[in-house]
This record gives sequence, structure tokens and C-alpha cells, in this order.
Amino acid sequence: MPQMWVELVSSKQVEHGGKKKVYHAGDRTSLSMFHALQWINEGCAKPLDSMVMTTGVPRDGGIIATAQSEQTEAAKRLKFEVAIGVPALIWTRTMLWDVSAQLRIDLLSAAFMWLSWWECVIPLWSYTELAFSMGDEVERKYTKSIVRDLRVPVYDPRVMWLRKCPDCTELLKVWSEEKSKGKDERLALLRALYIVKPVVCAAPASWIAR
Repeated sequence: MPQMWVELVSSKQVEHGGKKKVYHAGDRTSLSMFHALQWINEGCAKPLDSMVMTTGVPRDGGIIATAQSEQTEAAKRLKFEVAIGVPALIWTRTMLWDVSAQLRIDLLSAAFMWLSWWECVIPLWSYTELAFSMGDEVERKYTKSIVRDLRVPVYDPRVMWLRKCPDCTELLKVWSEEKSKGKDERLALLRALYIVKPVVCAAPASWIAR
């Protein structure tokens, strides 16, 4: 598991082997990617920009965005390759980005690294808004015939990191087909994920501002 350097912005107490250790604001430490992102999401730490830039930009990856935006320009300044176009797996690791999603730029590199273990990384839409509250009655009924239970969270289709592999290639194909069968892209993506069954990592909903 890769490491990530963070700087504490508030005090944090952790326990290792029954012993407590206190980190104070301003302390810097290297953590596993999992724990670093957990601390960042809690708001008690921030990534060190130098580490994000030197360890997080994939040589074999890039971003396909729907349009130019301030955020895509910020990604370019961090040395990410950005193209404007339709969803496609151009690189070994590709991020598909509808720029209507206000994404935390400091977390771009983390998801690319996660593709070393997962076929796709997609943020959750919400922790409380589940599939049964989305779409119309007809689409919900159709979705239930595939998913079986609509009391499940859905993913945010505006931001996806995909590895170039047969499962993700099939996922894009099936998702495109499912979008023609209803009006809710979130439900269409949920159906596609259940049909194809790629190895998916659910990133925190807090990665995208709502």
C-alpha cells in the first residue's frame, strides 16, 4: 500500500498497540494511503502538495473532461494530462470527468493510485439518498429487476477512474446502453455495475461538493 505525507491541521489522537500517540497541528507524518485519506476527509489533515505532485501523477494515465474549467486548469498545473472529449479508455488509467462535479483536486492522484488494486474508483453519490428515491417508477422497477433491492447507495457518474481492462471496457459499453433505457444516469450506472461486476472501489461522497 503506498504512503502519503500529510500535515495535521488539528490535534489527532491515535492508538497503536495499546499506546496512545497525539499529533498536533503542524506535525507532518507519512501514513498509508487509506489512513491518510481518512484523516483528510475528517478535516484534521491536509496532503503535502509536493508529495501529491511527485508521487501522484501517473505516467500511464490522464483525464478526459467534458469541457475546460478552472478545475481542469488546476489539474494541468499539477502536471495531469487533460483532454476534452467523450468517454473512452485512452490511457492505461483514465479519469472520466463531467466538470459539473466540483471535485477536490488534492485527491486526484489518490484515485489513480488506487487503480493499482481496483478496476474502477467511483465516489458515492450520497450516504443517505438511496436508489429507491431516484428516477421515475418505471425506471425504478426496471432497476430493481437487475439490482434486486433498491435500498442501496448509488455512485456519482460524473467522476470515474477506470483501468484499461475488459471489465471497464464492457462497463462503458453497458452504461451507454442503460442510459438509453431511462433518464437517471445514476441508476443507469448502478445497473451497469451490477451487470458487468467490475472490481469497484467506492470513494467517499465528500470528494465531490454537492
